[in-house]
Amino acid sequence: MKNILFLVLLAMAFTLACKKDREKDLPACIKTQLDAFKLGAQSCAAGSASLKTYQFQNQTVYVFDEGPCIADNAKRVLDKDCNQLCVLGGIGGITDCNGADFMATATGEFQVWP
Repeated sequence: MKNILFLVLLAMAFTLACKKDREKDLPACIKTQLDAFKLGAQSCAAGSASLKTYQFQNQTVYVFDEGPCIADNAKRVLDKDCNQLCVLGGIGGITDCNGADFMATATGEFQVWP
């Protein structure tokens, strides 16, 4: 029983450490955006808000998905300098980003938060 408890605690500590590592290498402006994003996600009954990175058009992009915090489920796509490349989803179900179908061409999805 002690071994199982130890393994569970070890797994929890590893998970928390990994989450912090995912955020530490973010560009400064993306960290600032994420801090504000987290506050907004806490103020609604979110649960599914997230930040993911992708490789898109030869660069890393950051997709802020507000989940149920926004009525039309739009997702903001930013570059490393916090320039907004597009907004995906929304009422119109937009899939085009910077002249390309985002989900068809983006690769390397990586969950940063939560």
